[in-house]
Amino acid sequence: MANIGLFWDNLADAASYIGGSWESALPASNVGVRGYADAARSTDALTTSTKFTADHGSAKSVRALALVAHNLSADAQIRWSRGTTSGGNEVYAGSWVDAWRFTPHTYNGMRHAFIWILDAATSARYDTIEIDDTTNADGYVQIGRLFLGSGFVPEVNAQYGLQDGLRDLSGIDRSDSGALWVTARRTLRTVSFLTPRLTLSEGDDIHELQRVCGTSQEVLYVPEVSNTAASQRYGFLGTMDDLSPLEYPHYRNRAAGFRLTES
Repeated sequence: MANIGLFWDNLADAASYIGGSWESALPASNVGVRGYADAARSTDALTTSTKFTADHGSAKSVRALALVAHNLSADAQIRWSRGTTSGGNEVYAGSWVDAWRFTPHTYNGMRHAFIWILDAATSARYDTIEIDDTTNADGYVQIGRLFLGSGFVPEVNAQYGLQDGLRDLSGIDRSDSGALWVTARRTLRTVSFLTPRLTLSEGDDIHELQRVCGTSQEVLYVPEVSNTAASQRYGFLGTMDDLSPLEYPHYRNRAAGFRLTES
């Protein structure tokens, strides 16, 4: 089992976007808007349309990519490249990979993000995302949110006892006659775990994560950084429920607990 990963400081918000062909009311730049309703939608499903390049203005460190709240079909493929020039791949030349890393009960990109983690962070100004989904029944590709960031993978994994949970936002009530009234809403993934064997420098990373993100800023939770199927099934873009104290239980050893909920 590979170690968990926590990634933050999403670069999508401040980037500018070029390339592909996107609806004027739903431009590619909408992937840099936090609300999923402000999605980016291509004008058609041609591969020349379903791509974009994010320009960060200067070289930025990135290890993690996520495409959230998408409509990608079972046959979709994605290629991610990083370069020093627009559209270039001098820093990282990704291969085409399947957008769906496991076979779900239903193909619903709102519930299952595409997540890809590099072996190590790389520094580049441009990130290019290409999508091949020409048989998409919708006739277009839609992406609700892009995540590009670096973060933290502990040398010693979370201890046994990690809990993957679900929080159902649906409402259920009954009328005076006993008729059932249901308001169906999203079911959000949750996770809680303890990292009891952090090095001092890893503790510094966790302190910075808590300081920067608090309980309001996005954190990408990845359950196994080298297991793309598990990451898509259980991983999510969310927020921390609270800020647990960074403990100092033993000599040169830090510890911290986490509870996160999907956005």
